[in-house]
Amino acid sequence: RREATQSDLLAYVRSLPEQQMAALTSEITDDVLDGMKKLVYSIMKGMGTSSVEANTLLQQSGSAMAQLCMWQLAIGYNLRELEVKNALSKQLEAGDEVVVKQRPRFQLQNKYIVTATKSGLLVIDQHRAHQRILYEELVRQLEPEGAPAATQQLLFPAAIDLNAADQLFVLQSRDWLSKFGLLIAEHDDGIEVQGMPLEADTTPESLIQAILEERAAEVAGVSREERVAARRAASMAVRVGKALKPEEMVDLVDRLFGCSTPALDPFGRTVIVNFESNELEQRFR
Repeated sequence: RREATQSDLLAYVRSLPEQQMAALTSEITDDVLDGMKKLVYSIMKGMGTSSVEANTLLQQSGSAMAQLCMWQLAIGYNLRELEVKNALSKQLEAGDEVVVKQRPRFQLQNKYIVTATKSGLLVIDQHRAHQRILYEELVRQLEPEGAPAATQQLLFPAAIDLNAADQLFVLQSRDWLSKFGLLIAEHDDGIEVQGMPLEADTTPESLIQAILEERAAEVAGVSREERVAARRAASMAVRVGKALKPEEMVDLVDRLFGCSTPALDPFGRTVIVNFESNELEQRFR
């Protein structure tokens, strides 16, 4: 643990025992909350410009310091996401100041969508972009007031053999899976898939396999349903190598920038790369 601490904070956090992590993150104490308020105030006023007492953090306990570090990471990540989303949204706003109204788009290597902005170019990974779109739609469907996904009834239901444990898991999960547009019934030594999500670009077998792969995975702060939503989005998203029509590219980009986190896919990978005009000009020197 001492070696991990010398490396970086994330390595230290990952080295903590599960019980200790739970104890440190299950609640926020008053002293940590006070420290975070001062930290946020300092960030919003400009780095180091606000009057934060020199001993604000030094007076905290070891446990409180660990919690404070965790919340610093969380707030820093969220602030960065807001910053990225705001910058990208401004670049794609319709209007003469930022983007040409009929902004040109084309597909590169049947993998990327390239769109021009007034300040340069945006290159968008079509598969990851679609994952982000589908993931946020699926998570919204899990909410109590969320509308279930559109379902396409299968003309020939797909019978899938499963072991007893997998069969029980899928059947116990079918209520919330139906919100994803996946209709499942019990069938002999397995299940029968009777309906698939309308947007699914995969087979019933692949979709069930993706769900089962998340069965044993545990990620702190991420529910099983959200993990399955991420897997489902990955299996349903438009594939690399698929040619898109112009209207499909327009729809994909517009829906992406309606997401809460357009810059990253559900697994934290980059979706958008921005090339400023000055970067392009340097290449031609």
